[in-house]
Amino acid sequence: MSDSSTLQLIVHTASEEDAPRVLEAIAEQTLDQLEGDEPESGILALGQRYWVEQTPVGSSFELAAHLIEHAPSAALALWQDPNPPAAGHYVAHVPGTGTYESDCDAEGNPYIGVKALAARLAALPEGITVAEWLAGDGSVALGISVLEAVRRYEPERNARCQD
Repeated sequence: MSDSSTLQLIVHTASEEDAPRVLEAIAEQTLDQLEGDEPESGILALGQRYWVEQTPVGSSFELAAHLIEHAPSAALALWQDPNPPAAGHYVAHVPGTGTYESDCDAEGNPYIGVKALAARLAALPEGITVAEWLAGDGSVALGISVLEAVRRYEPERNARCQD
């Protein structure tokens, strides 16, 4: 079994100051642009998918931390495919909204396991309803505000919402 898997990154927006830092991180991870027209050299292709087919498991943690620290204006989503028995790793970051990390599938769909969710719900103080939890700590645990902020950048979803 290999200790590597596919890593993908979509940068939705970044300031002019941070774009070169994002490009440096993309080059260091040897990510290639997967879709869209090849951008001009030194130009960050916003909203396009960058990827590397095989990179060491755990690279997503390092890349996410690096981008959040060194390119703080970047709104992004990245994920590394599962490498059984390990789940995939998903990170979304939107400045001013926050960062969300979770397990994910090979398509980058974040999820929380049933056992983990049941444990969180079982630990709720007596009298707290699920609705109250979802309005507070549950929203954070499930990444609701961050995931919604990332979805606003996705052109396919936005086009469907306007129909």
